[in-house]
Amino acid sequence: MRLLASPKIWGPVPGIVAVLALVFYAYLGAVVSPVKYLEHLPMALVNEDRGGDLAGTEVKIGDCVVEKCSGT
Repeated sequence: MRLLASPKIWGPVPGIVAVLALVFYAYLGAVVSPVKYLEHLPMALVNEDRGGDLAGTEVKIGDCVVEKCSGT
């Protein structure tokens, strides 16, 4: 019980709580309204799909994604 009464244990707690609160508020906007805050997010798409054999037919899903295929 003496360990829990020590200020060395409880001293860093407010600092840790403050850092976690800052991280929480930094990500809150993206969680609440992702479309608004991620509208102009730059993205890159890399297609390294080598394809595969599915029931005797060669399938390249990566090409389908790049071409915005509907999956049908």
